[in-house]
Amino acid sequence: MSSPLSASVYSSSKKRILQGSPNVTMLQRTRLTPLPDPLLQEKLCKDAHAISVLKQRLLVLEREVSAGTKYRHLAEKQTAQLSRENRRLQVDTTQQQLRIDELDKTVLRQHHEYDKLAARYAAVYANLQKLLDQQNPLENSSAQQSALQALARENQDFLRKLRVLEARHAEDKTLTSTQDKKIKRLKAEMEALQHMSEAKSREDDFDEAASDIDQVSRFTRQKKRPEGDNNHKGRPASASSPASVASSTPRRAGSSTRVQVVQTSALGAASHLVTAEAYQYIDPNILKVLEKVDSQFSITNAINLSVVLKKWLNSCIHVVCSTHLPTVLQTLLKRVCELLHCEHAALFTVDHATRKLVAVCSERGIERWELPLDKGIAGYAARHNTLCNVHCANDDPRFYSSTDSVTGSTSREVLALPIVHELQLYLASHAVHSGDSNRLGVFAVLRAWNTNHQKPFSPNDQILGSLLAIQAGILLRQAAVTKTLQKINHKTHEILQLPSDILVAVAQQQLGDCLRIKQVRLFVLDAAALKLWHVGQREADDGNDPALVRRYVTAQASLCSLLLRTDAAAIVVSEPSAEAAFNETVDIPGGARGLYLVPILSPWGHTAQPLGMLQVSRVAKARLSASPFTLTVRPKTD
Repeated sequence: MSSPLSASVYSSSKKRILQGSPNVTMLQRTRLTPLPDPLLQEKLCKDAHAISVLKQRLLVLEREVSAGTKYRHLAEKQTAQLSRENRRLQVDTTQQQLRIDELDKTVLRQHHEYDKLAARYAAVYANLQKLLDQQNPLENSSAQQSALQALARENQDFLRKLRVLEARHAEDKTLTSTQDKKIKRLKAEMEALQHMSEAKSREDDFDEAASDIDQVSRFTRQKKRPEGDNNHKGRPASASSPASVASSTPRRAGSSTRVQVVQTSALGAASHLVTAEAYQYIDPNILKVLEKVDSQFSITNAINLSVVLKKWLNSCIHVVCSTHLPTVLQTLLKRVCELLHCEHAALFTVDHATRKLVAVCSERGIERWELPLDKGIAGYAARHNTLCNVHCANDDPRFYSSTDSVTGSTSREVLALPIVHELQLYLASHAVHSGDSNRLGVFAVLRAWNTNHQKPFSPNDQILGSLLAIQAGILLRQAAVTKTLQKINHKTHEILQLPSDILVAVAQQQLGDCLRIKQVRLFVLDAAALKLWHVGQREADDGNDPALVRRYVTAQASLCSLLLRTDAAAIVVSEPSAEAAFNETVDIPGGARGLYLVPILSPWGHTAQPLGMLQVSRVAKARLSASPFTLTVRPKTD
């Protein structure tokens, strides 16, 4: 039996015993519960998130593995199919090769059979010939055979003689043509020398006559003037003749003393005739070019130059009927190689922005070579606008060695010809950036190199190359102008594709900006509806920018009717609102000085119906004079 008192005593005594024992601490620890740690929870969350990410990555990798497995199976199937197809093709190839071998054998057998048949046919023909010979008498056959043999021998002799005669005739013909050329050249030189000697003799006679006249004039002046003026010298009548001041001028043995009074005008006319007669065997244009090339006036050089120019004129006859620029340029550059006797020729355009020479075409076709403008012989010709005739490219300090690797040929003799255009020079002079401007107007360079005769280019080649360079420049400029016109036509076509409302609105705005007047309205006449319309604005429902719309009005219900009633070029309305035809919804109220009404006349003449009307408000006088445009109007007539 236990009572509450005894139980409490027992429990209290038990507590005292347990508190004094060493197991109390262990019992207390087992009863403690850990508190939640925020760092541990954050780590657990991160681990959970990493696990979820890894699971997703694992799913993606499993999908990729499955897709790769499918692709591998598909590739294996395709490989197997291709291998089967390859084996089938190999079998077909083997069969075709066997058939070809069989056909070769068949053809060989047929050849053998044909040879046998031919031999048999020959044998049969021989037997038939023998039978025919046996039927004819032996004497007749022998006589005929001997006659045929004799005729055959004579025929062979005649053929041999004919070949010999033909060869001799060809040689004689070549020799005759060569001799004719030499004779013509000698005749030309003799004629030139004869003309020059005649001109020289006439100039000598002229000098003698001038000296005689000078002596007579001096003698008469000496009688009139005092003795102290004897040192005065006469002026020769001809500018080309040397001055003669000595009284004892030596004369030729065949010339007699001639004292004649010859007028100065007659002397000048005679001098002109002598000069023209002396040089009439050469064209004056060629003479001018020749005087620049050769100051010694070489007749041989003149003849060679005339031959070269004749070749150039003959080459100009062959016109290339093509609108394809590379084809025309390639034909021209081939002609350059033929006339200048060179191996290569190319046309370069000058790009001053990138400082490069870009090849357009060569004698082989379209090229895309790029050379620096600051280096090379062609670059020097383009920078200085100078013709460059280099005898040996490797010895010239201006030569750029990389040119050979770009063009694919070794340069020996080089001729570079710059091509200048006046428009290019004008644009270069008005360029904004002086560093990129082309002060000399060079826009292309013609380069010819490596002569066929292993000699430098002659002065005649320079003249001929300049003419060909002019042709190439004309082609390039025509192509550039054509391209520009095509761009302009394309832009014009795009503008015409725009709606007429936008065009009228833009024209009205541009006119107002030019006149510096805000109140401008442009009316267009619709001939089909017999109404006028102008561009207005309509507010959009969704709150966006207002849209452009046409607003039609009858011509009689606006101030435009005043122009339709008269033929005036323009009308000035001082008070537009006071007019009976004023429509406040259509017409503009005008400025401080009224309103201009101007018709838009038709390009087909004044008799045609006008295209529209123009209303411009009149502003103050100072503002109108400040505008770059002035309106010339005719006052209204009653």
